[in-house]
Amino acid sequence: MRTKLIVLSGLPGSGKSMVAERLSAALSLPVVSIDPIEAAMWRAGIPPAMTGIAAYEVARAAAEENVRLGISIVVDAVNPVEAAREMWRSLAREQGARLRGCSSSNASVPIRSFTGSA
Repeated sequence: MRTKLIVLSGLPGSGKSMVAERLSAALSLPVVSIDPIEAAMWRAGIPPAMTGIAAYEVARAAAEENVRLGISIVVDAVNPVEAAREMWRSLAREQGARLRGCSSSNASVPIRSFTGSA
């Protein structure tokens, strides 16, 4: 079975973390989430204005290592710009993983696919 990279995107409060937790529990998959990565950076003294791109790079590195080892993974991130979404598509291509991505703009709108497949 091909390794999966499941990426959940959306604004804060849109439900992506809840979906990530449920997927993790149901499928026994690890979750990489931007929020705790940024929080750790803030605790280490890195100003919030400087953590955005760095947090995504840390998340990408963690996801890449798991996928490289054949472990499917769930990513929980806002992914506010196309460059962030392309980063995950690129990772899936590079590692031969099957990408599944869902996004939602707010909590009242169900998450939808941004990968072009169900």
